[in-house]
Amino acid sequence: MGIESFLFDSPVYRALERNLEFQTKRMEAASSNIANMDTPDYRAVEVSFEQRLSTEIRRVNPEIPVSTNPRHFGLSLMADRPVAITESSDRSMRVDGNTVDMDQELMSLATAQLEYSASVTGLSRKYSLLATAIQSRF
Repeated sequence: MGIESFLFDSPVYRALERNLEFQTKRMEAASSNIANMDTPDYRAVEVSFEQRLSTEIRRVNPEIPVSTNPRHFGLSLMADRPVAITESSDRSMRVDGNTVDMDQELMSLATAQLEYSASVTGLSRKYSLLATAIQSRF
């Protein structure tokens, strides 16, 4: 185990980095939906963490009850899988066939931006602590 892996391969770093990727995908999906608000027959897309987590849990071991505590079972396989953007299936269709709901998209975009910002703050604080530890050593 090298020093890089000791310092930067912790579960906290991986979780924060993974959340940054996930929130970026959520913002891309919401932005795409907003951009296609007036496109006839456009189907809104989404990124659903809860559905993805549930799918991965069942794939790893179908007998494990669904829980959100990662200490209950190993989900390290999720870290290597790309976040998928899928067509939303539970939205009402307008007369022109479009399924974009502007209020829902703006809410999704705002939520993703807040969660992204929280992850950036978390990573920034982790790096700041690391920098302080290095500086106090010398």
